[in-house]
Amino acid sequence: MTVYIEYVVIDNMTMNTLLLYAAFLTLRQKPRVWRVLLSALLGTACALALPLLKAPAWAAFLLKLVVALLMTLIVLPKFKLKYYIMSNLIFVAYTFVLGGAILGLFYMTGTDFKAMSALNYTWGVPIGLYAAGIGLFVYLAFNITRYISAAKKRAAFMRKVRLSLNGRVFELKGYVDSGNLLESDGLPVCFVLDKRLSKFAAELLAQWLASPASRDERFKVIYFDTVAGKRQRAYAFKPDLFEVDDKPKEVYAALAGKKMRGGGQFDILLNASFDE
Repeated sequence: MTVYIEYVVIDNMTMNTLLLYAAFLTLRQKPRVWRVLLSALLGTACALALPLLKAPAWAAFLLKLVVALLMTLIVLPKFKLKYYIMSNLIFVAYTFVLGGAILGLFYMTGTDFKAMSALNYTWGVPIGLYAAGIGLFVYLAFNITRYISAAKKRAAFMRKVRLSLNGRVFELKGYVDSGNLLESDGLPVCFVLDKRLSKFAAELLAQWLASPASRDERFKVIYFDTVAGKRQRAYAFKPDLFEVDDKPKEVYAALAGKKMRGGGQFDILLNASFDE
């Protein structure tokens, strides 16, 4: 078997550097180049040493685990247990994503899977195949990073909401909508997206509309103008209890139209006044 050490070094250094950068950029950390290169070099040294040591499978796995923990520790700008744990989890996840991307390309092109674990470069695998795998990984890593970044930004506006109406209690995920400035009778208006609550409130509103003589004062019709200047109406109710992060509030909850529903990431759009 012919072994080209320089190819193994280049391959591992490239992959390790890419994985480490991707992991820490996902966490919005800015690692120093020398730390990344030193960490990648450690991983490369381990990759070179393992086949020569001929260690049993359990020992090889343990060594890889220890080296992986050291690699992220070296790159970490300032040690914080939270970031250290997350960096290790993301580093491992991206390792599987990259391996999966290359494995998938091997499968689609009919390339022998042994080429992934071989310590020689006589398999005739086109370099473009590895490049395509890296390109696919970068694309996936970029989208994962963007998703995590968006989730972090959303989390700053998420609130825990507890709403009670006619004896029923609903635990909801609220989102502070900076564009929702609507008020009625001096109270902020929130828009209900949750299907269970919408259905329950709609049934009560239907009873309210059907009994003009004994109308419940908790229910009302709210008229408002959209950003486009279109006049709309919404059926609303005043909850018996409304808490935002365990703090009682007095609001009107309006049933959202079909265009406002969807996504499933939150159950109620809170008024901008709850951005505290």
